[in-house]
Amino acid sequence: MRLAIHMLRFSPSTGKGSSESLALFIQWFNRHDIEPVLHTYYSEDNSYEKKPCEMHEENFKGGYLALQKHIALRMRESNADVHLLFGPSVMWAGGFYKKNGGRYPVAVYINNFTPGMML
Repeated sequence: MRLAIHMLRFSPSTGKGSSESLALFIQWFNRHDIEPVLHTYYSEDNSYEKKPCEMHEENFKGGYLALQKHIALRMRESNADVHLLFGPSVMWAGGFYKKNGGRYPVAVYINNFTPGMML
C-alpha cells in the first residue's frame, strides 16, 4: 500500500515532538509493507540526519487557504492509496481534496490541542 504523508516540516533532530512521532510511525510503516512518501511544504525548516523514506520537499509561499488548496492539489496528483494529513495546520486540505472529487481515504493525525476544536 502506498501512503502519502503531508505535513509542514520534518525536523526530528531539532523540532522534537510531532516529527519524532512521525519518524516512529514511518519506521513502523516501513516494516509492515506500507510505502510512505513524506511531503513537506515549508521544507526550508526541515532538519534531519537521514531521510526516513522517499520525500518530496517544497518551499511553499502563500497564505493559509492557498496552502490547503495546494496540498489538496498534491493529493490529487499523488498515486497514493491513502493520505495522512499530519497535524492540525494541514488537516483542512483533506476537505478540499474530498470536495473536489478526491477518491482515496484521508486520515488526519491531530497531534496537539487546536483551540478551534472547542468551537
